[in-house]
Amino acid sequence: MNTLSKQLKKIIAIACAFSVYITNASAQQVSPAKNFAGISGSILWNTTSIAAGVMGERILLSKRNTELSVQGSHSFCHRFGNLVLLFSTPYDISSAETSLGIHGYWFTGKQKSNTGFFMSAGTGAIHSNWKYTEGTDAGKTAKTYVKPYGELGLGWKWPLGNTMAIRWSNTIKWGTPQPEKGGAVITTSTLALGF
Repeated sequence: MNTLSKQLKKIIAIACAFSVYITNASAQQVSPAKNFAGISGSILWNTTSIAAGVMGERILLSKRNTELSVQGSHSFCHRFGNLVLLFSTPYDISSAETSLGIHGYWFTGKQKSNTGFFMSAGTGAIHSNWKYTEGTDAGKTAKTYVKPYGELGLGWKWPLGNTMAIRWSNTIKWGTPQPEKGGAVITTSTLALGF
């Protein structure tokens, strides 16, 4: 009986210590994620291409339901027409794009932290380097562009504890380089980890 009461006292002491720890942890100030690193997949509609890429972002300003950030992204080299499945592509050009821009996020939730569903918008500049992939000009630069772009999107941000987050966003970017037409439309889906 004596050993049972000692064990019961230990269990109660551990439970009390744990409840104090949980109370203190929940009362601490939440430090939201300021940096995001992610992977992306894009469809370039004007060139019937798909591309994979990476992105990095730094949140500059975070107020209730609003965030402002600077974002850089890079789409790896992809061949034009690689989305065409039923016949061989007529394109002999590949491209890689790098963009840098300012982005804003507007969260629709009533939470104190910026999580949940959001709408986004951004603008910046994109650099595109086109190279020939076949023939006697293979490897030579076809054209290089630097142009402004605009972007609109929707997404969701999930918190991971007090300092991390996962963000999934889907955007439409327009005004990106495309010869003969002056611009293109790119649809991108991005999954990013915030820390």
